[in-house]
Amino acid sequence: MPDNIDWAQETETDHIGDLSDSFTASVALSLEAWDLPRKSDAPIVSRIETVLDTNTLPADLSLLAGNADPEVRGRVACHRNTRPADLTRLAGDANVCVRLGVAENPNTLPADLTRLAVDRDWSVRRCVAGNPNTLPADLTRLAGDTSALVRSRVAGVYNTLPVDLTRLARDSNYFVRRSVAENPNTLPADLSLLARDDDLIVRANVARNRDTRPADLTRLAGDADPEVRGRVACHRNTLPADLTRLAGDADPEVRERVACHGNTLPADLTRLARDDDPRVRANVASNRNTLPADLSLLVGDNYSEVRESVARNRNTPPAHLRRLAQDSVRFVRWAAGRDD
Repeated sequence: MPDNIDWAQETETDHIGDLSDSFTASVALSLEAWDLPRKSDAPIVSRIETVLDTNTLPADLSLLAGNADPEVRGRVACHRNTRPADLTRLAGDANVCVRLGVAENPNTLPADLTRLAVDRDWSVRRCVAGNPNTLPADLTRLAGDTSALVRSRVAGVYNTLPVDLTRLARDSNYFVRRSVAENPNTLPADLSLLARDDDLIVRANVARNRDTRPADLTRLAGDADPEVRGRVACHRNTLPADLTRLAGDADPEVRERVACHGNTLPADLTRLARDDDPRVRANVASNRNTLPADLSLLVGDNYSEVRESVARNRNTPPAHLRRLAQDSVRFVRWAAGRDD
């Protein structure tokens, strides 16, 4: 698929449809005070300020939808009170910013989104892909769009059909595959494919996806990048054997995540209780699977954060809590149940 896209341009155009969100918070003008748009000679600034008011009535927005100035019509297209019938009229507007507002408005009818799904401007089509009212059939069409930005938006939408995600999982553009990898509707078979992707972020997103299979997490546990391994160390489906492997990881942030995992074996927690990194030891001290013998070791740790974690662990023996209640650091004493 052709991907002649200026990715930097996306940052500017992708948020054109959010005009109302960025302007309405500080505006508190009333239509009655301005008597707009009934005065044809009212300044354009006043008409814009009126349409920015979050409380503008639908009837007044209907009048403003026919305004000659495209900025006014664009604000109407974004407004939360704009009627679906007015959005239908604005969906055919010659100005791209107006159509962008319609494409993102949650009040826009599915039929109008179907019309905008074939808009000549890719930014409009991308907004359609992100609208919660867009029909699955239109998302299927947009999944084959010539713009990688549009396909990427489709790949990240919750309503996208699994069959379309399967297609997008094989897209030539890694931004698209990144979105597929983090979509909760992506099939485990497609996640298995993406677990072997050349792109680091694709693999990292697979390691974070809740439906990734244990076998794929085992593969990712040996990934060359610590970010990927770190996400495996946090995953609910990671096998204890893989956590054991990651407990000896060279990266302290990976070990830190293993230390707080609920499936980490007590034997591995014993190993991590003697780790050189105090953050790792603090997580061991917080873990409910940590053995009393290891809590006894950590109660005398040089780092107060570790001792505080011991004090907060519900499995800490009362004798240790009494000791921590006399600690020299006040927040450790607080954690142990003493406040003075």
